This record gives sequence, structure tokens and C-alpha cells, in this order.
Amino acid sequence: MIANRVGAIEIDGFHLNYSIEGDGQPVLVVGSMLYYARTFSAEIKEKFQFIFIDHRGFAQAPQPAPGKEAYELDRIL
Repeated sequence: MIANRVGAIEIDGFHLNYSIEGDGQPVLVVGSMLYYARTFSAEIKEKFQFIFIDHRGFAQAPQPAPGKEAYELDRIL
């Protein structure tokens, strides 16, 4: 199995952490990188490569704090 890779990217001032675990077909899991990475078994990570990334709602907001439009679905997508 490939070693876990972790890092962060910045989008619109939001610092989004990510972790890549497993082998195989990539699967993107958006939410809390820390929480969701713990919910998938080692067995399934042998079949799929999971890319866990924070949703901006789980990240520290940039300063000055953005307005509510920064959290709207069309902006996130």
C-alpha cells in the first residue's frame, strides 16, 4: 500500500487540509479530512484510493471573515 500523503491547499483564503490514502480507483470524500479518513476500513483502502479533503465549513476562515456567500453551494462547487 502507498504511504499516506497529507498536505493543504488554499482556495479563496480557506486553508483546506487533505489526506490521500489507499490504492486503486480514486474516490473524493469532501467533509472533514480528520473525521472521514477514520471511518473507512483498511480493507476498502486496498481497493480504492481515497482523497479526503476539508470542506470550507471545517476550515479556518480567512481574515477578514467572508460573508455568507462564501459558503453557498454554487461558490463551493
